[in-house]
Amino acid sequence: MLSTLASAALVDDFSFLKEIPAFVQYVQVVRDAGDCDKAEELRVKLQKTGLEEEQQTVLDIRTATLLARLYTEGEPKDPSRSLALLKEAEQELEGLEEDSFFKLILEAEIDSIHYLLNPRSLGKGISSNAKI
Repeated sequence: MLSTLASAALVDDFSFLKEIPAFVQYVQVVRDAGDCDKAEELRVKLQKTGLEEEQQTVLDIRTATLLARLYTEGEPKDPSRSLALLKEAEQELEGLEEDSFFKLILEAEIDSIHYLLNPRSLGKGISSNAKI
């Protein structure tokens, strides 16, 4: 389907996510089917899972970044929706502990999608690589 989406691991280093069947389904819809409408529906359902606060924040950011990447790389592209999702994810980052593993990795993911949206934004590309 999509080059970077297809190669993305289901849960990366966030092992607790694989225990959430709705998230596994969400990843399959985004990565395999590339269905933005279905992904939007599932994302709303994932916003209230009963997880502890940090895990819910990570889940919210991951769902936003996966969908933003789909809107950036998929067809038809929707850069404005991708930017809106990235803005949401950036706001959610404030809920994570400064310099934590989750925050650094998720910031890098957000920056990498910003760079895909605008390759002339060299700062985002450098920032993403530096965080990783």
